[in-house]
Amino acid sequence: MKIGRFVIVVTLHLGLFIVCASAAAQNVVRIEEDWALQVLEPDEQLNSPQIMTAMMPFGPNSSTILYLDINHGSSPDYSSGGLQLRIDRNGEGVDSKRLLAGQKLSRAAETIKWTQVAIRQGNQLKFGILRGQSQSWDSFGGSDAFIDVTSNSEDLDAYRHTDSLSNSGAVYADNRVASLTLLRLRVFNSLGQMVEVPINESPQ
Repeated sequence: MKIGRFVIVVTLHLGLFIVCASAAAQNVVRIEEDWALQVLEPDEQLNSPQIMTAMMPFGPNSSTILYLDINHGSSPDYSSGGLQLRIDRNGEGVDSKRLLAGQKLSRAAETIKWTQVAIRQGNQLKFGILRGQSQSWDSFGGSDAFIDVTSNSEDLDAYRHTDSLSNSGAVYADNRVASLTLLRLRVFNSLGQMVEVPINESPQ
C-alpha cells in the first residue's frame, strides 16, 4: 500500500512538472515563489540572522538577478532590519527599494512567509513581494513593494527554481535559522494559464 501511494505521488509530481514545462514553452510572463523562514532566536543587538534570496528570471546565463535581503539591507551600504528588494545587472545595482528599515526580527521561534514575484510586462521586468506575514513585522508586501527595470528579454522561459535554491540562504548567523524553504511556485504564461508546482526544498 505504501509503495502504491509513493508511485501515485511521484507520478502526480512528474505530471505537474511536465505541464509546467509545457507552460514555459508558451511565453512565461509571471513567476511566483512561496517561501517560509523559520527563525530560532534572533539577536537584535547583532541584527541577526540575516538572509538573502535570489531569483534568476531569465535563467542562469543571464546577467539579471533579483535579490531580497531579509532583516537587513545591503545596498548602497549595510543597514539593519526590515527588507530590501534589489535588481542587479552585470553585478551592478540598477534599482532597489527599502522596506521596514530599522525594524529588526525580534520574536523567537517565529515563521515568516512571503511570495516573491517576477513579472515580464512589455519591456519592463518587475520584482516584488506579496502576502508577507510575520510576528515581528505583521503583514508586509503589496503593490508598493515592487521595483522594475527595462529589459530586452521577451519572456521568463529560462527560469529554474533550482537557481533560486542554489543562490539563497543565510548570509549571517545561520545558527539562528531553523529552516528556509521554497514551498511552491506558480508559473503564468501569456495566455493567462497558471500551473502551481509543490517544491518544499531548502537551499543546500
